[in-house]
Amino acid sequence: MPRRTTLTWKLAWALIGTILGVLLLVGLGFYALSRLQHERELVTRANLYSRELPDLLAEPLWIIDYEGVAQIARIYAARPEIAYLRVDDERGQVLFEHRAAGTDTTDGIRRSMPVLHQDQPVGRITMVFSTVPMRAENRAMLRLLLVAGLLLIVFVTVLVIGLIRRVVQRPLTRLIDDLHRIEEGDYDRRLPATGVADLDAIVAAVNAMVAAIRERDARLRRLNEELEERVARRTADLQRKNEELERFVAVVSHDLKTPLTSVMGFLALLRNDVTSGRMDTFDDYTGRMQRALTRMQRLLDDLLELARSGQLPEKLEAVPLHEPLQEALEQAAAPLQERGVTVDVPPVLPVVRGDRHRLAEVFQNLLVNAAKYMGDQPAPRVVVRATEQNGRVHCTVCDNGMGIPKEAQEKVFELFSRLETGVEGTGVGLAVVKRIVELHGGRVWIESEGPGRGTCFHLELPACAEDAHPGRIAPDPMAASTERDAGRG
Repeated sequence: MPRRTTLTWKLAWALIGTILGVLLLVGLGFYALSRLQHERELVTRANLYSRELPDLLAEPLWIIDYEGVAQIARIYAARPEIAYLRVDDERGQVLFEHRAAGTDTTDGIRRSMPVLHQDQPVGRITMVFSTVPMRAENRAMLRLLLVAGLLLIVFVTVLVIGLIRRVVQRPLTRLIDDLHRIEEGDYDRRLPATGVADLDAIVAAVNAMVAAIRERDARLRRLNEELEERVARRTADLQRKNEELERFVAVVSHDLKTPLTSVMGFLALLRNDVTSGRMDTFDDYTGRMQRALTRMQRLLDDLLELARSGQLPEKLEAVPLHEPLQEALEQAAAPLQERGVTVDVPPVLPVVRGDRHRLAEVFQNLLVNAAKYMGDQPAPRVVVRATEQNGRVHCTVCDNGMGIPKEAQEKVFELFSRLETGVEGTGVGLAVVKRIVELHGGRVWIESEGPGRGTCFHLELPACAEDAHPGRIAPDPMAASTERDAGRG
């Protein structure tokens, strides 16, 4: 696997290369400028000497003072920039000649000019100005620039690397560490700002991404919790239904088998008596068989009602509670009259959303159940009340009958659950009530302080906002807006 270069070193090398290039260009420019300046100075001196020396040698050459000519020429020949100097008289005779050691007279600035005295030529001067000192100075300058440039490069390199580490590498290292923690699942971590605009843009994007992941995970957790809760409810409901089915099979087989066994037994006895000519037991045996068949019919009717209670029409309607309650009072008239139960119903009741016939079954089962379990109450009484609040209707059906023990209150809505009170029943009625209310999106529960303290059934149903006019209970032989004795009607 090829070795990867970090961003810090890439930036460092890029900056160092840029600085090196700039320093190189600056050094070359400075070197070229220095060389040009030296050349200009050399040319200026050459022009100056070309004017001065002829003027100084004119008089000695005119008077033929060769020694004076030599002295003046030696002074100028001693100067380092002059590589070659020669003085001739008007006849071309060499009076003075100087050549600097180790110099090339072909490489330099050459000047050759006549020496005039009163506009008459008296000699000629030839000079060659050497560029060697200039080049030596330029080379020294170049070496100085190189040394200074190298020192500056080292200093700038250290400075740039330190600056990049502080400004880029450290924030990047912290950012990478935070990203690793986020990768491990720490979605509550929020990346801090680095102070570098480009890195802060990355930090903002990462924080937004982490917030979105955190929100998604929270939503997934909520959905998972809801799913687990629904599965738990469905599992519990399925378990409850399985238990109900087991009880259903056991109870139905028992309750249907018992009357059939009784009928078959009495039929066998009756046949034997008829064969032997005894007719005095006929009415007794047939009456017992009729009562057994009646119990069987009642159980089949309750089972049919239980089957129907699990179905509702596709579209529910606004139902004033007085309508199903009125129907229930009519259907439960016989047991209410038989027990002499007083039913207290308010003149005004709220409106719910539901199915009128199924709600009538609810009230009918509650009224029949109340009449059945009045016990030896001398003044049996049922009170119905209903209020609406926050889109829900709370209805209570309370009696002053036998009451229900605390330990049995949770089981009264179970299928085929019956209290050991000696009262005949199939244990289906309250299971029907619970199923119908829950199908309406409501709930049902009971309150009882114990045996002999009465029972209060609570119903909670969805209110209907479409009909703001509450229903009224109409006058009826079995129920009225004021309290009266239904058994005396």
